[in-house]
Amino acid sequence: MKSLRFAAIALLAACASAKTTTEAPAPAPAPPPATTPANTAAGSQPAATSTAPKAFTALAEAPRDWQLLDVSDRVAGISERRAERELLAGKQPKRTVLVAVIDGGIDTAHVSLKANLWSNPKEVAGNGKDDDNNGYVDDVRGWNFIGGKDGKDVQYDLLEVTRLYVRCSKTPNAGPTAKLPVPDAATCKRATDEYQKQRQQNQNMQQQVGQIATVMTRANEVLHRAMGPESLTKAKVTFAWSASSDAGGVTGYRIYRNNVLVATTTSLTWTDTRQRTQSTYYAVAYDAAGNVSAHSASVTVAAK
Repeated sequence: MKSLRFAAIALLAACASAKTTTEAPAPAPAPPPATTPANTAAGSQPAATSTAPKAFTALAEAPRDWQLLDVSDRVAGISERRAERELLAGKQPKRTVLVAVIDGGIDTAHVSLKANLWSNPKEVAGNGKDDDNNGYVDDVRGWNFIGGKDGKDVQYDLLEVTRLYVRCSKTPNAGPTAKLPVPDAATCKRATDEYQKQRQQNQNMQQQVGQIATVMTRANEVLHRAMGPESLTKAKVTFAWSASSDAGGVTGYRIYRNNVLVATTTSLTWTDTRQRTQSTYYAVAYDAAGNVSAHSASVTVAAK
C-alpha cells in the first residue's frame, strides 16, 4: 500500500431534508514514517505507517472511568491508570499526606474518598457538642461554612466582603448574620469600599452580557432565516467525507468522536444518534493490510 491520501468534507445534518455542508481544511501532515515511498506525489500526505494498528473494540460509549484513562487507552483522560501501571507498580507509600480542600468542597460519601477521609480525633461525631472547643459542633470532617443544619448549602453563595458589608451596614432582613457582632470601623470601611467596587464591576458585566445576548438573538434569527427551520439537534448528526485514494484499495473508515473510536464503516457517511451537547468528529481510512491514513480534518458540532 503506497499511500492513503485523505481529504474530508464534513456534512452536518440533523433531522432536516437539506444538509449543511462544511468543507474541512486539509488535515495536518502526519509524522513521516520510517520509510517513505519514492513515488509519493509532491504535496500529498506522508505514507501511512507500515505497522498494523493495535487491535481494539469499537466503543459505543466512553468507559465508566474514562477520566482516569490515557490516550494509549484511546481515551484522553488524566492518565491515572497509566501512572499506576508504569510509575507506582510495586511501590508502597512511605508517609501519609493530609490534603485540606479549601473552598471547593468534597463529597464525603464518595466511594473513592470515604475510606480515606481525615477524622478530627478531638471531636465525637453526632453528640451535638463542641468537644474540641473550637466553636464548631461535631466538626468531624471539617466545616462547611455555607451549609445548613439540614445538610444543604445555602441557595446563594456570597462573597465574604458581602457578608462583612451586611454586618457593617446592619442591613434589614439579614437573617442569622444580624446576630453577629459588627466589625471594627477600619474593617467596615475596607469592606464597604470593596463591596461597592465589586458591585460596580458586576453591574458592568451584567450590562455586557445583556448586550451580547441581544446580538446573539439577532444572529440566530438571521441564521434561521438562511438555513431554514431545521437545525442540529442532540438526536441526530450526520458526518460525511470524501473517499480516500489508495493504490491498494481502502477497506473502510474508522469514526472517532471526542478521540474515542465509535464506529467503523465502508460508506462515506455515518450518522450519530447519540450526539451530545458538543462533539468533535474525524475519520481515519484503513486497508486490508492494517495501514492507516492520517485522520481527516476534525469537525466540532455544538447541538441544541
